[in-house]
Amino acid sequence: MRQALPGPAGQIRAPRLGRKRRAGRAHHLGGTGGSRMGLEQVRAGIGLTGSFCTFSAVFDSLEKIKAEVPGVDLTFVLSYHVQTLCNRFCAPDNTLLRAKCLSGHEAVITIPQAEPLGPGNLLDLFVIAPCTGNTLAKLAAGITDTAVIQINTRPQTPYSVGFLGF
Repeated sequence: MRQALPGPAGQIRAPRLGRKRRAGRAHHLGGTGGSRMGLEQVRAGIGLTGSFCTFSAVFDSLEKIKAEVPGVDLTFVLSYHVQTLCNRFCAPDNTLLRAKCLSGHEAVITIPQAEPLGPGNLLDLFVIAPCTGNTLAKLAAGITDTAVIQINTRPQTPYSVGFLGF
């Protein structure tokens, strides 16, 4: 097990892993050129929760990934508020349409639709980005009241929680 290193002002920082990136060289999924670590076959679930101001950045990032790795299969899972609340950043219909255009199929929007994704081993990974504090607290407490959180009740599917600060 790696030991944490002391950082500035008594803060703990994680040790650096791997090699340093070369200056002026773009970092891509899986390195440069050739295969992208087999991501062509990855079935990725993308959970969207109510941090509406970050949706544009999330969709832009996913579009870049799809351009680099066209075979990646995205499945969008939306919380109730993402589907229903109009706000100054995006309308629910536009979010659903953008998710459908990017993934090629309808988004998962209810808990019954989300239930088979876990036990059926239909996802290789699940990313919640953006993840609101409310969703994070529900994950910690084991509360399952949205489709996004339902996916995470299966411990065999690795998941990542993304906080975007712009």
